[in-house]
Amino acid sequence: MSRIYHDGISWNYTEYFDYIDEMANCMPPGLRDFAANVRSYSLHGKGTLHDSRVLSFMVSKSYADRFSGSRTFVEISLVDQLFEGKFVLSYDSVHDLFLKESSLKDHAHADVLRHEFSVLRPGLFEHQIILDHEGEIRIQFSDFSCEWTAFAS
Repeated sequence: MSRIYHDGISWNYTEYFDYIDEMANCMPPGLRDFAANVRSYSLHGKGTLHDSRVLSFMVSKSYADRFSGSRTFVEISLVDQLFEGKFVLSYDSVHDLFLKESSLKDHAHADVLRHEFSVLRPGLFEHQIILDHEGEIRIQFSDFSCEWTAFAS
């Protein structure tokens, strides 16, 4: 996390949101809308990834004719911090992927502590997600979408 830091009192997002505002025109609409939304990062409430809990992590491939020219997709499902609904983060045309599982031997779940998007170059982006218990996800991708769905009552 290069633009979000703890200033001794609380998490400081000023530099990060200045960066997102500067890079917004380089981002596809789904990524721009989610990355620029302060609610995506807040400590409490609906719409935040903070304290959301990983439900699933799926990697899939699609191929052109005769199984050539593959594309990689990643989908992460998370239950929100209020346990009222589920986020599905979808990454298209994944270029690189890093997953470090939380220490599940001692901890039964992994919650999102903070996350940050970066523009690596035109058309290539990165999402870094820091999980509690030393977990981390980094995904480099070309397109992104996020959907939240309420659980049936």
